Amino acid sequence: MDFDSIPSPSGAEADDDSEGQIFAARPVGLEHLGLTTPNPRFVGLTAANGSVIAACQSGEVVRWYPIENYASAVDFGRDRCGDVGRVLLEPKGFHALITNNGGDSWYLNIHNHQAKALPRLKSHVIEAVAWDPDSTDKSTRDLIVGTIGGQILHVVVDGGKEKVKSLLAIARAWPGSLSVAYRGNASRPQMALSGSLSSLLLAAGSMLSLAPHWTPS
Repeated sequence: MDFDSIPSPSGAEADDDSEGQIFAARPVGLEHLGLTTPNPRFVGLTAANGSVIAACQSGEVVRWYPIENYASAVDFGRDRCGDVGRVLLEPKGFHALITNNGGDSWYLNIHNHQAKALPRLKSHVIEAVAWDPDSTDKSTRDLIVGTIGGQILHVVVDGGKEKVKSLLAIARAWPGSLSVAYRGNASRPQMALSGSLSSLLLAAGSMLSLAPHWTPS
């Protein structure tokens, strides 16, 4: 994508000084993505490391590389992904999770356009993910996944094989602060957690380092 060709809203080139326009919005035609859904309604759009994943409510999902001007449809096989809820893409662009509002989830790897169903996450609608910065193109390493039902899960997808372990559960109408006990050595004190789901994911991530002997099942 040639960013120098994007005009400023006034039609003039942006100045190089601090008063110049940094970003400018323009329509983007998506006809070349090969979508078969007429007048698609996008419900998920995420970008990282030169790739974009766009999802339609109908279940059609495409991965687009704007720089190479290349796009490909994500293949869900016989298990069509309908009513997409969330699309979450790792900052490195290696891994993605796609979940629908029916509680089905799929994993997508950078090297494959075939999405893999994650049966161990069945009935969980994923809301947020804390990605492992030490991931590789073949392994997600340790993920902390938060669901709309209040579950905090430790998930690993390595070589297409998933491992899932429950860390804790939070009532949907949870208050601004609460105390929870992590699973592990019973002699450890309770941890006080507070804030949004995102901060809870970060806190749960620290729990993994406090309980290094956990093994996802």
